[in-house]
Amino acid sequence: MTPPTIVHSEVDAAIERAQAALLAAQAPDGHWVGELEADSTITSEYLLLCHMLDRVDRDREAKMVKYLRERQLPDGGWSLYEGGPPNISATIKAYFAMKVAGVSMDDPAMEQARARIRDWGGPVEANVFTKILLALFGEYDWRGVPSMPVEIMLLPRWSYFNLLEVSYWSRTVIVPLLILMDSKPVKRLPDSCRLDELWPVPREQASLRLKRIPRPFSPKRFIWKNLFIGVDDALKGWERLGPRPFRGRALEAARRDLFFAINFNHHYAQPVALAHRDVTSGRLGDLTFATWRFGRPSSLMASSSRRSPRSRRPAIEKAAARGTSSRSGSAEAKSSRT
Repeated sequence: MTPPTIVHSEVDAAIERAQAALLAAQAPDGHWVGELEADSTITSEYLLLCHMLDRVDRDREAKMVKYLRERQLPDGGWSLYEGGPPNISATIKAYFAMKVAGVSMDDPAMEQARARIRDWGGPVEANVFTKILLALFGEYDWRGVPSMPVEIMLLPRWSYFNLLEVSYWSRTVIVPLLILMDSKPVKRLPDSCRLDELWPVPREQASLRLKRIPRPFSPKRFIWKNLFIGVDDALKGWERLGPRPFRGRALEAARRDLFFAINFNHHYAQPVALAHRDVTSGRLGDLTFATWRFGRPSSLMASSSRRSPRSRRPAIEKAAARGTSSRSGSAEAKSSRT
């Protein structure tokens, strides 16, 4: 019998390198510690959120601008992941955030980013999330954003698409978007923060229609994209002209589902619990920001080791002066709760 031939592919070699890198980073007692860090879009979005809510901390904002400068690529763009290529959506968000924070348009970093965005085709080439963000500030027409009627909340389990088949973390993104895209709010910023310069043609002349020819082209992608565009056109017409008897019921379902999804899956998140309490009691209170730090801080090691697994809880550091609550805990404590 002929022995099987073993083929060592590039994928196998990549897996072995990844395994070696992980093992090299492992601590002697078997755990790993690593910084959990997102791409620059989170910083850009947070900076813009503070301006939307009129809760601007100039010292913190200066640190965010410094971070964005450090993450800018040599060609003027920003990437979605470490070592990745420049991305138009990440670049638009960073440019917008820095401009809102007061960085001059004549700053070399802004000039580079602006040229890169215009070369890409401007805001119409950005992804849907970026268009929604711009629309919230009046920098993109809501009519150019794909339709997501809030009645999606009421689709039954047996339908081809329904939220019960969507992962919880996706639901906590989709459901707030359904509420926002139903009301289509706009927060107007000063004229000095507008983004007219990012449009290769005047925005009044720009076509916001989704392009029907996919890139790269394939017959399957062409069919699906044009089907999506057709459905989107129909939904936009229905939202604008058609009767919507279930809209109020759907909005109420969205509000209930939002707090259930967050509170059920993050039931140890104190800020969420406090927000839920205030909403159900009719008191909204002030916005609470939370930062999560995973690892095993030395200050917690002694106290954690004296507790039974059932009673271990991460320490809550209260920083009222900064208006934030930060949560620290060990990976061991986290695993004992899950």
